[in-house]
Amino acid sequence: MRKVQRSDVLDFQTYNDRREAYRLRVMEEKAKRRIHVGEHLTFLFESTDTILYQVQEMTRLEQIVRDKDILKELSSRTDCTVCISVPCIDEDVWAQLEPGTAPPLKRLRAVRELVDAGIHAGVLMNPIVPGISSKPSLIEATVKAIADHGAKFVGCNVMFLEDGTRAHFMKFLEREFPSWLPRYEKLYEKKYAPEEYRKQVQGMIRVLQNRYGVSRREREPHEEKPTEPEQVGFAW
Repeated sequence: MRKVQRSDVLDFQTYNDRREAYRLRVMEEKAKRRIHVGEHLTFLFESTDTILYQVQEMTRLEQIVRDKDILKELSSRTDCTVCISVPCIDEDVWAQLEPGTAPPLKRLRAVRELVDAGIHAGVLMNPIVPGISSKPSLIEATVKAIADHGAKFVGCNVMFLEDGTRAHFMKFLEREFPSWLPRYEKLYEKKYAPEEYRKQVQGMIRVLQNRYGVSRREREPHEEKPTEPEQVGFAW
Protein backbone atom coordinates (compact mmCIF):
# COMPACT_ATOMS: atom_id res chain seq x y z
CA MET A 1 0.00 0.00 0.00
CA ARG A 2 1.37 3.40 -0.99
CA LYS A 3 1.73 5.88 1.87
CA VAL A 4 -0.51 8.93 1.85
CA GLN A 5 1.48 12.01 0.87
CA ARG A 6 0.76 15.62 1.79
CA SER A 7 0.27 16.34 -1.91
CA ASP A 8 -2.59 13.79 -1.99
CA VAL A 9 -4.74 15.84 0.40
CA LEU A 10 -7.21 18.11 -1.36
CA ASP A 11 -7.82 21.64 -0.16
CA PHE A 12 -11.00 22.28 1.84
CA GLN A 13 -13.13 23.71 -1.00
CA THR A 14 -12.08 21.17 -3.62
CA TYR A 15 -12.82 18.29 -1.25
CA ASN A 16 -16.22 19.77 -0.34
CA ASP A 17 -17.10 19.99 -4.05
CA ARG A 18 -16.14 16.36 -4.67
CA ARG A 19 -17.07 14.88 -1.30
CA GLU A 20 -20.27 12.97 -2.14
CA ALA A 21 -18.88 11.21 -5.23
CA TYR A 22 -15.61 10.53 -3.40
CA ARG A 23 -17.44 9.09 -0.40
CA LEU A 24 -19.49 6.69 -2.52
CA ARG A 25 -16.39 5.45 -4.32
CA VAL A 26 -14.52 4.86 -1.05
CA MET A 27 -17.49 3.08 0.53
CA GLU A 28 -17.58 0.71 -2.44
CA GLU A 29 -13.88 0.01 -1.99
CA LYS A 30 -14.28 -0.54 1.76
CA ALA A 31 -17.05 -3.09 1.10
CA LYS A 32 -14.70 -5.12 -1.09
CA ARG A 33 -11.97 -5.01 1.54
CA ARG A 34 -14.16 -6.13 4.44
CA ILE A 35 -14.06 -9.79 5.53
CA HIS A 36 -16.54 -11.22 8.06
CA VAL A 37 -15.31 -14.05 10.29
CA GLY A 38 -18.27 -15.62 12.04
CA GLU A 39 -21.00 -13.41 13.51
CA HIS A 40 -18.95 -11.06 15.67
CA LEU A 41 -15.61 -10.43 13.94
CA THR A 42 -14.89 -8.31 10.87
CA PHE A 43 -11.54 -7.43 9.32
CA LEU A 44 -11.18 -4.29 7.22
CA PHE A 45 -8.06 -4.03 5.08
CA GLU A 46 -7.28 -0.38 4.44
CA SER A 47 -5.90 1.05 1.21
CA THR A 48 -4.32 4.37 0.30
CA ASP A 49 -7.73 5.70 -0.76
CA THR A 50 -9.54 4.63 2.43
CA ILE A 51 -6.82 6.15 4.63
CA LEU A 52 -6.84 9.35 2.57
CA TYR A 53 -10.62 9.58 2.98
CA GLN A 54 -10.22 9.49 6.77
CA VAL A 55 -7.59 12.23 6.59
CA GLN A 56 -9.84 14.41 4.42
CA GLU A 57 -12.80 13.97 6.78
CA MET A 58 -10.77 14.81 9.88
CA THR A 59 -9.21 17.92 8.34
CA ARG A 60 -12.63 19.04 7.06
CA LEU A 61 -13.99 19.18 10.62
CA GLU A 62 -10.82 20.76 11.98
CA GLN A 63 -10.98 23.48 9.32
CA ILE A 64 -14.39 24.58 10.60
CA VAL A 65 -13.05 24.90 14.14
CA ARG A 66 -9.88 26.69 12.98
CA ASP A 67 -12.08 29.28 11.30
CA LYS A 68 -13.96 30.09 14.50
CA ASP A 69 -12.42 33.58 14.76
CA ILE A 70 -13.63 34.38 11.25
CA LEU A 71 -17.05 32.94 12.04
CA LYS A 72 -17.20 34.97 15.26
CA GLU A 73 -16.42 38.15 13.33
CA LEU A 74 -19.15 37.30 10.81
CA SER A 75 -21.59 36.68 13.66
CA SER A 76 -21.00 40.20 14.97
CA ARG A 77 -21.99 41.68 11.60
CA THR A 78 -24.71 39.39 10.23
CA ASP A 79 -26.57 36.15 10.88
CA CYS A 80 -24.08 33.29 10.86
CA THR A 81 -25.05 29.69 11.61
CA VAL A 82 -22.87 26.58 11.61
CA CYS A 83 -24.58 23.21 11.34
CA ILE A 84 -22.60 20.01 11.97
CA SER A 85 -23.99 16.60 11.05
CA VAL A 86 -24.24 14.05 13.89
CA PRO A 87 -26.73 11.38 12.78
CA CYS A 88 -26.25 9.16 15.85
CA ILE A 89 -24.02 9.17 18.91
CA ASP A 90 -23.67 5.38 18.98
CA GLU A 91 -20.23 4.34 17.79
CA ASP A 92 -21.38 0.97 16.41
CA VAL A 93 -23.92 2.77 14.22
CA TRP A 94 -21.26 5.30 13.20
CA ALA A 95 -18.86 2.48 12.25
CA GLN A 96 -21.56 0.84 10.13
CA LEU A 97 -22.86 3.91 8.34
CA GLU A 98 -20.00 6.44 8.32
CA PRO A 99 -16.69 4.54 8.57
CA GLY A 100 -13.69 6.78 8.18
CA THR A 101 -15.45 10.01 9.11
CA ALA A 102 -14.88 12.03 12.27
CA PRO A 103 -16.38 10.21 15.31
CA PRO A 104 -19.64 11.62 16.74
CA LEU A 105 -18.11 12.86 19.99
CA LYS A 106 -15.36 14.69 18.12
CA ARG A 107 -18.02 16.49 16.08
CA LEU A 108 -19.91 17.42 19.26
CA ARG A 109 -16.74 18.76 20.84
CA ALA A 110 -16.37 20.96 17.77
CA VAL A 111 -19.92 22.23 18.33
CA ARG A 112 -19.06 23.02 21.95
CA GLU A 113 -15.92 24.92 20.91
CA LEU A 114 -17.83 26.98 18.36
CA VAL A 115 -20.66 27.78 20.79
CA ASP A 116 -18.16 28.75 23.50
CA ALA A 117 -16.65 31.16 20.96
CA GLY A 118 -20.04 32.87 20.60
CA ILE A 119 -21.06 31.24 17.31
CA HIS A 120 -24.62 30.06 16.63
CA ALA A 121 -23.78 26.38 16.08
CA GLY A 122 -26.02 23.35 16.19
CA VAL A 123 -26.53 19.83 14.92
CA LEU A 124 -28.44 18.16 12.14
CA MET A 125 -29.20 14.48 12.77
CA ASN A 126 -28.91 13.54 9.13
CA PRO A 127 -29.58 10.92 8.02
CA ILE A 128 -31.70 8.98 10.49
CA VAL A 129 -31.65 5.50 8.96
CA PRO A 130 -34.73 3.31 9.54
CA GLY A 131 -33.95 0.20 11.55
CA ILE A 132 -30.36 1.23 12.28
CA SER A 133 -30.29 4.68 13.89
CA SER A 134 -34.06 5.18 14.24
CA LYS A 135 -34.47 3.29 17.52
CA PRO A 136 -36.02 5.67 20.11
CA SER A 137 -33.27 4.89 22.64
CA LEU A 138 -30.57 5.87 20.13
CA ILE A 139 -32.40 9.03 19.11
CA GLU A 140 -32.83 10.08 22.74
CA ALA A 141 -29.17 9.39 23.58
CA THR A 142 -28.12 11.47 20.60
CA VAL A 143 -30.38 14.45 21.40
CA LYS A 144 -29.22 14.36 25.03
CA ALA A 145 -25.56 14.36 23.97
CA ILE A 146 -26.23 17.24 21.58
CA ALA A 147 -27.86 19.23 24.40
CA ASP A 148 -25.03 18.36 26.82
CA HIS A 149 -22.52 19.82 24.36
CA GLY A 150 -24.34 23.14 24.27
CA ALA A 151 -25.76 23.04 20.74
CA LYS A 152 -28.02 25.99 20.00
CA PHE A 153 -30.41 23.84 17.97
CA VAL A 154 -31.01 20.36 16.63
CA GLY A 155 -32.82 19.26 13.48
CA CYS A 156 -33.32 15.93 11.78
CA ASN A 157 -33.90 14.33 8.42
CA VAL A 158 -34.95 10.76 7.77
CA MET A 159 -32.73 9.23 5.11
CA PHE A 160 -33.81 9.67 1.51
CA LEU A 161 -32.45 7.64 -1.38
CA GLU A 162 -31.76 8.69 -4.94
CA ASP A 163 -29.40 7.90 -7.78
CA GLY A 164 -25.97 6.62 -6.69
CA THR A 165 -26.84 6.83 -3.00
CA ARG A 166 -29.75 4.42 -3.47
CA ALA A 167 -27.62 1.90 -5.36
CA HIS A 168 -24.84 2.09 -2.78
CA PHE A 169 -27.17 1.74 0.20
CA MET A 170 -29.08 -1.19 -1.28
CA LYS A 171 -25.77 -2.98 -1.86
CA PHE A 172 -24.87 -2.30 1.75
CA LEU A 173 -28.18 -3.81 2.90
CA GLU A 174 -27.79 -6.82 0.65
CA ARG A 175 -24.38 -7.46 2.17
CA GLU A 176 -25.04 -6.65 5.84
CA PHE A 177 -28.82 -7.08 6.36
CA PRO A 178 -30.19 -9.14 3.44
CA SER A 179 -33.45 -9.93 5.26
CA TRP A 180 -34.22 -6.18 5.37
CA LEU A 181 -34.20 -5.69 1.60
CA PRO A 182 -37.92 -6.41 0.97
CA ARG A 183 -38.91 -4.07 3.79
CA TYR A 184 -36.68 -1.27 2.50
CA GLU A 185 -37.89 -1.71 -1.06
CA LYS A 186 -41.42 -1.17 0.24
CA LEU A 187 -40.45 1.71 2.55
CA TYR A 188 -38.51 3.44 -0.23
CA GLU A 189 -40.68 2.93 -3.25
CA LYS A 190 -40.00 6.62 -3.85
CA LYS A 191 -37.15 8.95 -2.95
CA TYR A 192 -38.50 9.59 0.55
CA ALA A 193 -39.84 7.28 3.22
CA PRO A 194 -43.64 7.61 3.65
CA GLU A 195 -44.86 10.87 5.12
CA GLU A 196 -46.44 9.18 8.14
CA TYR A 197 -43.14 7.52 9.07
CA ARG A 198 -41.25 10.80 8.76
CA LYS A 199 -43.83 12.55 10.93
CA GLN A 200 -43.40 9.91 13.63
CA VAL A 201 -39.63 10.40 13.73
CA GLN A 202 -39.97 14.20 13.72
CA GLY A 203 -42.54 13.96 16.51
CA MET A 204 -40.08 12.02 18.65
CA ILE A 205 -37.42 14.65 18.01
CA ARG A 206 -39.80 17.45 19.10
CA VAL A 207 -40.56 15.63 22.35
CA LEU A 208 -36.85 15.28 23.05
CA GLN A 209 -36.09 18.89 22.13
CA ASN A 210 -38.52 19.94 24.83
CA ARG A 211 -37.23 17.37 27.31
CA TYR A 212 -33.59 18.42 26.99
CA GLY A 213 -34.11 22.13 26.36
CA VAL A 214 -32.62 22.45 22.90
CA SER A 215 -34.24 24.53 20.18
CA ARG A 216 -35.34 23.22 16.80
CA ARG A 217 -33.69 24.09 13.53
CA GLU A 218 -35.55 26.07 10.89
CA ARG A 219 -37.66 23.73 8.81
CA GLU A 220 -36.04 21.93 5.89
CA PRO A 221 -37.72 22.44 2.49
CA HIS A 222 -39.07 18.86 2.46
CA GLU A 223 -39.92 18.69 6.18
CA GLU A 224 -43.58 18.73 7.23
CA LYS A 225 -44.96 21.77 9.07
CA PRO A 226 -44.50 21.11 12.80
CA THR A 227 -47.43 20.41 15.07
CA GLU A 228 -47.63 20.42 18.84
CA PRO A 229 -45.18 17.94 20.44
CA GLU A 230 -46.67 14.57 21.26
CA GLN A 231 -45.23 11.32 22.56
CA VAL A 232 -44.92 8.93 19.65
CA GLY A 233 -43.49 5.50 19.00
CA PHE A 234 -42.56 3.69 15.85
CA ALA A 235 -41.66 0.10 15.10
CA TRP A 236 -38.54 0.79 13.09
